[in-house]
Amino acid sequence: MFYRVSLTPYSVGDIIQPGQFGHRHRAHRPGAAYPVEPAFTELLIEIALESARKAVKPHVPSRLDCVFACESVADADFFRTEYRSGQGSIYEIEVASPDVPVFRGNFTAISTNAGGRPYVDYLSDWARDYWATVPTELVEVLIGGPVRIVALAG
Repeated sequence: MFYRVSLTPYSVGDIIQPGQFGHRHRAHRPGAAYPVEPAFTELLIEIALESARKAVKPHVPSRLDCVFACESVADADFFRTEYRSGQGSIYEIEVASPDVPVFRGNFTAISTNAGGRPYVDYLSDWARDYWATVPTELVEVLIGGPVRIVALAG
């Protein structure tokens, strides 16, 4: 079982499809206006992460085509408090099919403050470490297929 923080209300049995997060970032295209902050910085980070994934772990789910989850209710509650201003519900979820790929990303690697350094001086290393370094603190689970809501967990 995994746990998902969501601002969207769900019911037991609902299926969540992957890719909602990626849809938002794929809306930005050449020739269009650049996104405004904080969307521009988020886009830079996701470009770096996707480039690093393709170079380091091309066989694992992309953050752009996954369902995000945590490994425990405690981790989900921490994520909700720190990154969602305490908003949203925590759902217990299960992978809808046994052949769906799952990856444990090193969320600590991409949530560590870079101290105001220029993006070009750290972002590629930061992105590589997300994929290549075994998580020892906060894990971000990437589920490369649909998930089913099992219960409201918090």
